[in-house]
Amino acid sequence: MATTTKSRVLTVEKAAIRFAEPFRITGYVFEAMPSIIAQIVDGDSLGRGEAAGVYYLGDGQDQMLEMIETVRGAIEAGLTRDDLQEALPPCGARNALDCALWELDSRAQQIAVWKLAGVPRPRPLITTFTLPADDPSVLALKVRRLDFAKAIKLKLDGDIETDRERIKVVRDARPDAWLAVDANQGFVAADLDSLGSAARDHSVSLIEQPLKRGEDELLEGWRPGIPIAADESILDLSELQDKARPNWEPRQPGPCFRAWGRKLRSLARQRRHAELCAAAMLAVRRCNSACCNSKTPECNLRSGSPPDSVFHSPSSRS
Repeated sequence: MATTTKSRVLTVEKAAIRFAEPFRITGYVFEAMPSIIAQIVDGDSLGRGEAAGVYYLGDGQDQMLEMIETVRGAIEAGLTRDDLQEALPPCGARNALDCALWELDSRAQQIAVWKLAGVPRPRPLITTFTLPADDPSVLALKVRRLDFAKAIKLKLDGDIETDRERIKVVRDARPDAWLAVDANQGFVAADLDSLGSAARDHSVSLIEQPLKRGEDELLEGWRPGIPIAADESILDLSELQDKARPNWEPRQPGPCFRAWGRKLRSLARQRRHAELCAAAMLAVRRCNSACCNSKTPECNLRSGSPPDSVFHSPSSRS
């Protein structure tokens, strides 16, 4: 329910961070990151939130602004963070407002956001720096800029022969780095084995979203020996609850994986957002480490375990 407030004012504006150069993924080239910035003023307290919509869902700046206007009255009347989850569907508009309300509550109560969320105190984390799906000759130049990076994610586009060259170029340049590949839905099921082979040959530690959203069942039975991550396939908590099924486990699942799977499904059902995010990251670290330290051939990879708390750089969330 909305809380009583006398002076809440909501303002929203467009923003667009121009990239230094075009960023290419499967079927799309980014030249900027169009976003919206929401500000909520309540007395002496200010809450701010910025969000970008999901391009493949048509969630652009205009759509986000229109969505916010549908709840402007409720926001200015005191809509709470919990109520916002019911007032709007998952989208960029809700993200921006949610962030603004978190900061507003934090400032009003003079409590750090991490304490409000019930998660551990923030600490420095390793950032994953992302390379686009450029021509391998171009990647050979760009990867030199990342000589400082401990973790790298490489975009692929589904052209298996070119993708194999891309992976080789990056791995040859950075044999020491943790390496993930992200196809952004670019592959077809017939090429999964070739993708898995290329990833194993070059000690790739994570394969992200190889198939199109909605084709997850085609992954059943595929055992690349490398953890597979969902991106476009799971967009919100309800989809996580639906798709985090017991049969989504390694071929030789241990108690660690099963226990974390039960925990994540329980948190999703209870809509405990902050705890879910923290638990998901911890589960990935612990379960991948347990899997890749095993003696099974499919897990015996040189760089199998991701670095502690790997997060993507802001410009790589695509």
